[in-house]
Amino acid sequence: MSADLPLAQPARPGAPGPETEALRQIVDAAAGLILRLDGAGRVTFASAGGRSILGAGAEGLVGHPLRDALHPDDAGALADAAGAGRSDTALVRMRGDPGWVATVLVVRAIAGTADRVVTV
Repeated sequence: MSADLPLAQPARPGAPGPETEALRQIVDAAAGLILRLDGAGRVTFASAGGRSILGAGAEGLVGHPLRDALHPDDAGALADAAGAGRSDTALVRMRGDPGWVATVLVVRAIAGTADRVVTV
């Protein structure tokens, strides 16, 4: 073993590893917005790419139902696209800065969970 190679540090239980951090950096660098929704439709993750689309960061979406960020007339389109186990697209207006921003949501089911990933 070469003295130039660092020794691997034991992982702390529950701590994100270097692969998790690398993936987060890639997702945050993407030009689009990537969201993860739980089974109830609440945003559990929002990438940093929201600023390029919404004019503001998407961090404020985390912990809230995605439908709260949609124009009231478009909430039904999300419900249709986000049906259990389905993958679909929906044209919706999202709250942005300033005003409403027309977006296309691509909703995909995450296998083995009730969660969904949404790309904007």
